[in-house]
Amino acid sequence: MKRFFLISLCLLFGSAVGLFAQELSKDDFIASSSSGSSVAMKIGIGAGVNVAGLSSSNSEFPGTGIRPGFNGGVMFNLRFHPRDEMSTAEQGLFAIQPEIRYSTMGGNSSDFKLGLSYLTVPVMFQFYPSANFYIEAGPVMALNTSHTPNTTVINNKQYDLAKLKANDMMLAAGVGFLAGNITIGARFNFGISDIARNMNYKNWCAQAGIIYNFKLKSHEGSGVKKDDVLDL
Repeated sequence: MKRFFLISLCLLFGSAVGLFAQELSKDDFIASSSSGSSVAMKIGIGAGVNVAGLSSSNSEFPGTGIRPGFNGGVMFNLRFHPRDEMSTAEQGLFAIQPEIRYSTMGGNSSDFKLGLSYLTVPVMFQFYPSANFYIEAGPVMALNTSHTPNTTVINNKQYDLAKLKANDMMLAAGVGFLAGNITIGARFNFGISDIARNMNYKNWCAQAGIIYNFKLKSHEGSGVKKDDVLDL
């Protein structure tokens, strides 16, 4: 079932990118109206480091220390709504960025160590106060792909990790900066569901990483260009 879900998720993501690429093809920008509204599309490949842990509101489950890890995957960025008539789509105010990332999480304490691996699907909504700096937030769907060990002992009770949930739900917020084809960003993820039916732990994970972006091609639109604006 997990394998079927993983394959379906990847096919869905690929199909969505393909449909956008067909609809908005052949240059970096497309004008959607005579006012110069346009869209810029990019596909990125990224990787970074994680600092993760487990938190709980239940006194039977003490919070854990940090567990280092990593993340990596692909991103599709759709940026739109130019700042003014002289802006290009790449300088727009808003963007939507769906992603597929592999991410390692879990937590370490003096009593036990728990390693978790997830295939995550963040959908980030980005706001750009300036052309190159953004603030983002959005939901993160996560599918647990592996865990270590198979059993663990917490407060003298043994837990069977085979009962880990197949999925998790998190919220994420972060910031980033664009420098040419490179995006440098940091993000914090906080789980809103328990990782298992019998374990009152929630994931949290701080991430920092870098993305290399590839611009998708499309034809020039009919929006207002900088050269068309007259100085008064």
